Amino acid sequence: MSLESWKREYFDEIELQFISEIEDPLEQEIAALEHSLSKWRGLLPSNLKKHGMKPYYVGFSARIIEKDMPEHADHNNFNSFNPNCENCSLCKVFYDGAANETCSKCPLYSINDDCDNHRIESSWVKWVNSVEAGNTSSAHSMVKALTRCLNDARNKNTAEDAILRFYVGKILRVQATGKRIVVKTVRIANETLEIEDTSCQIYTADQLLIPWEK
Repeated sequence: MSLESWKREYFDEIELQFISEIEDPLEQEIAALEHSLSKWRGLLPSNLKKHGMKPYYVGFSARIIEKDMPEHADHNNFNSFNPNCENCSLCKVFYDGAANETCSKCPLYSINDDCDNHRIESSWVKWVNSVEAGNTSSAHSMVKALTRCLNDARNKNTAEDAILRFYVGKILRVQATGKRIVVKTVRIANETLEIEDTSCQIYTADQLLIPWEK
């Protein structure tokens, strides 16, 4: 077992590159949370042990290295992994350092548990401190926080789907012409509600009279 076997189970590098291309914001959030949660589950002590990995603190960073790797070796090579913004799916989606953005858009921020270095009670800082203090991997807090955010996002997705399905089959009126249409499908594209009628004509919500007529 090795770092490569650990990555195969817990950290999909190819998937990480494609998450930023998901167009639907909520689906993108869910995908990013699932990817991040998988990584942090992989950092639990039992899963590190299963793959012959161990946590190690060096150069102001907490990382994992192969168990048999000398601790004085070069940890910037392929035998180590440093969980940071570069390989965080949530950072890929919600953070843009070039634009001087903060973590305020990250789901972890919404539960007051973002990864700001100055937030000494955050789950990420707790993990770093645990590795620095005793080379143990206390990733449970991060797993708990990410699981909470993922459940919130999935519940939001279910509620949104229910609202969209409610439109289907309803009769709406076009504001400009008074024409009545029957809704065939509803979707959200680029944060805009798009409604397709039975003749395959697509409208936005502001073109229609809502509430609809029964």
